[in-house]
Amino acid sequence: MTRMLRLAAASAIFMVALAARAAPLDTVAINLDPLIDAGAKEKSRFAVEVPHLVRLEQNGSWHQSGATATWSYAVQIPSAVSLSFYASHISLSPHAVLTVAGRQADYVYKAKDIRRSVLWSRIAIGDFLEMRLTVPVAERNSVALEIRSFQAGYRGFGSAVPDHPHYARLKAQSAAASTSSCVQNYECAVPADSGPGQATVGLFISNLYQCSGTLLNDIPADGAPYVLTARHCQNGKPGGGNPAAAAAVRVLWDAVSACGQPLGTLYDPGIKEQDGAVTVVEQQDAWLIQLDESPVVADAYYAGFDAVGGAINGGYTIHHALSNDKQLTDWYGQALAIQISAAALGVGFNSNFWEVVNQTGNIGPGSSGSALIDQNNHLVGVLSYGRSSTDPSGYGACPVTPPTAPNGSNGVADFTSLAAIWNSTADTTSSTGTKTLQQVLDPHSTGTLTMNGMAGGSPLNFSPSQLAPPVGTSLLLTWSAPSASSCTASGGVPGDNWNTSGTLTTAGTIPVSEGTTGVVTYVLACSFSTGITSRSQVTVTWEPPTPAAVLALNAEVWTTRPAPVQWFSNVSPCTLDGGSTSLSNLPATGTTTVTEATPGTYNYTLTCGTGANVATGHGTAVFVAPGVSIYANATDRRIGSDFDLVLTAYADTCTPTGGAPNDGWAITQLAGTENHSDFRPVVTTVGTYTYGIVCSSGPLSASGSVTVTFENNAPYATMTADKTTVTNVESFTLTWKSNVDNCIGGSSPPIGGGGDSWGGQPQGSAVEYPPNAGTYTLSLTCDGTVSATPVVITVTDVPPTATLSAQPSSITLGESTTLTWSSTNAESCAAGGDLWSGLLNTSGARAIKPSSAGSYIFTVTCSRANGESGEATTTVTVAAAPSSPPPASSGGGAGGGGGGGAFEMASLAALATLLLWRMRSRRNASGHLAPRAPGRRERPTRLRLPTSASASLRREWRRGKWSVEPRAELTN
Repeated sequence: MTRMLRLAAASAIFMVALAARAAPLDTVAINLDPLIDAGAKEKSRFAVEVPHLVRLEQNGSWHQSGATATWSYAVQIPSAVSLSFYASHISLSPHAVLTVAGRQADYVYKAKDIRRSVLWSRIAIGDFLEMRLTVPVAERNSVALEIRSFQAGYRGFGSAVPDHPHYARLKAQSAAASTSSCVQNYECAVPADSGPGQATVGLFISNLYQCSGTLLNDIPADGAPYVLTARHCQNGKPGGGNPAAAAAVRVLWDAVSACGQPLGTLYDPGIKEQDGAVTVVEQQDAWLIQLDESPVVADAYYAGFDAVGGAINGGYTIHHALSNDKQLTDWYGQALAIQISAAALGVGFNSNFWEVVNQTGNIGPGSSGSALIDQNNHLVGVLSYGRSSTDPSGYGACPVTPPTAPNGSNGVADFTSLAAIWNSTADTTSSTGTKTLQQVLDPHSTGTLTMNGMAGGSPLNFSPSQLAPPVGTSLLLTWSAPSASSCTASGGVPGDNWNTSGTLTTAGTIPVSEGTTGVVTYVLACSFSTGITSRSQVTVTWEPPTPAAVLALNAEVWTTRPAPVQWFSNVSPCTLDGGSTSLSNLPATGTTTVTEATPGTYNYTLTCGTGANVATGHGTAVFVAPGVSIYANATDRRIGSDFDLVLTAYADTCTPTGGAPNDGWAITQLAGTENHSDFRPVVTTVGTYTYGIVCSSGPLSASGSVTVTFENNAPYATMTADKTTVTNVESFTLTWKSNVDNCIGGSSPPIGGGGDSWGGQPQGSAVEYPPNAGTYTLSLTCDGTVSATPVVITVTDVPPTATLSAQPSSITLGESTTLTWSSTNAESCAAGGDLWSGLLNTSGARAIKPSSAGSYIFTVTCSRANGESGEATTTVTVAAAPSSPPPASSGGGAGGGGGGGAFEMASLAALATLLLWRMRSRRNASGHLAPRAPGRRERPTRLRLPTSASASLRREWRRGKWSVEPRAELTN
């Protein structure tokens, strides 16, 4: 098999693996090699920045199911060993959920997970991310997502995932034996290290750099969440230069592997993490940041420190070299205090270091920022530099035997001295100016230089009901710290109900509202009996008010008369348009009238606000020709029966005329009749009477009347139908009349309406739509004593029909076909079969584009409410797209002895089946790769080629040429 054919087969395997994913794939074609060349010079760097703009309305696809809208998007940066993204603007509504699926795990983000309206996503193993944003349809306009860049990883993760091939070649410039064999797992260390171990954290900065850091105690021992790390971790450059990167810091806690087991990595999805910090002090290569909230783990430890500068004998360092779980390095002899000039290091300051030599374990990229812990378990330095290593593993040198104490030329690591920078301002490149570590960690100027470590307090639960509310509305700040003794509110804005709350109970909810737009931080500090104060904060972006406009207009008036209008809005200016009305520059609230010269129904629109902050409201006014409608419940009434008059008049006043003697009708005037008014004159005298009405509105007037006969004749009831034979898609009209009340209709068997649609009033008509075939006897009984002659209706059946066709019915993959359907005698249709589903109109057309070759069956079922239906089916055949023929093989002649190509194709088919089975076995019900159970370390899978596969195929497999599915590269 030729190389071209092998690569085509590998691509086919990848496409099979992607077939189950519904999101459209956006492949970012970029050569990572030159980016890796530049990034590899920075030892703490593990990924490169790939600018790529993604927006909700411009990329991916939306679809709606019921009351939920879903946005889907998938991206691949081929050959990346890990992938993450930076969202420069993100807003999630209260019920929105963003799920980001990588090759091995899913990560879920909700409104509470978003800080400062940006998001640095979790780092996923592999070159592929699938995103799904689900949001209630009613909240769709309240979500926003703009991704500015992706971070493509090139440094592998221990034994889990190999390095990018180009990065591996850069590292393999030396034939030195690997030094990873002397790595010491922290969990195998002595118990005395457990305190500083719980203070050691992994750090990701901007999803490009990985370092280590230490949660540091302060003199007040108040639990302020300070983390000390290396300044060059800001951007991988000596001297840093990007203090704002603190906002993009991710802190990872308790990342450990059991003693005797291979080291896991910081990329494991079960690791506890938190985001966000601010820069507090920069001095030489030390970077002190304060986390946005207290540690999110209950076992956090605040490391003690020693700024005296005394002798350090031995000591140790706990770190996360190469993004692996915690490791331990023990140092030999007495650390040597040295100073290196600014010129020698290429920075703007002289550096004071503790030089050390390892006696067990070693360090490597990612251990920068970790602590030098002395013999008293106090932090005395921050790791800045390790000696260059050409070892392919990336780790530094293993200990020499026997080790020798540091002498200025044999050191393997340099730690910035805490004592040297404690109260120093000599570093003029610092962005924090004259602020010193001493001022921050000893705020009351006690002069204390040595501080022991302490256990942390309980994590605080503090969250807002939403993160981007409109000004003028309320959000709820909810907190809970059950083991605390008291809590205090700070931050916020004066007068916002949080800023003025002061001392709080240890649990509760407070409504907060702001009057101006902007970002506001609310801080909760809770004190514990141990003396520790835990702190948490939430940052809320107050948006402009959600524009709203209400037009109170639903009037019916006579033509040329004014219809009253009232409107309300929270933005301005407003305009009112519709009919002959066009008003502009109106205030946010007000009243007016609209007038039209000709009868009709007129729609009006209120538009308020400017730019993107606009709202609309709608109203309707019906202008009718001047007139009056008056009718009676029946025109033949028996004395003592109910007599009702109903008046409809869009007038200001009405005056009655006529009527029976002393019946109460001839009153002086009726005012405010609006649309309908009911009257019940009491008639006691036999006779025929005319009830009239004269109505006026301004200069307009109209009149109407109805004549009713009152008698003492015997009770009667009549009923007729305009036709007695119909189909079940036709209607008939019943007309009835009686001189008594309480008329009840019935049908045997029930005709569909059950007899409820006729009767009631003593006189009237009703249109019936019988749904089922059969013979029905309709009856009418009034006052329980008199019945009309029954009416017999015969209904014949006309069943629904459906037609469905596909044009064309045979296509090639990548083409579309159009399904056209129609029906007769149906009320609704439904799609079924392959590739489509859901309710349809009773006729229409839809384009379908299959995603793979094959034969597809489409059905349409059209039905009526009586359960009858008709069905139609059509078939579409999709042929595979033609491919270019492979070049002729140069390795075999007519005898066919060159390389066993047939067996290699079988091998590839088996591999494709195995890959697809493994992916499906890990997918959950939604089709995503299922995440591992928290705390569980999954053993990676080794995929093997058959032993009889050709040597050339096996070489390409080993060289990583088939890196399209990272799981295929995992090894034990």
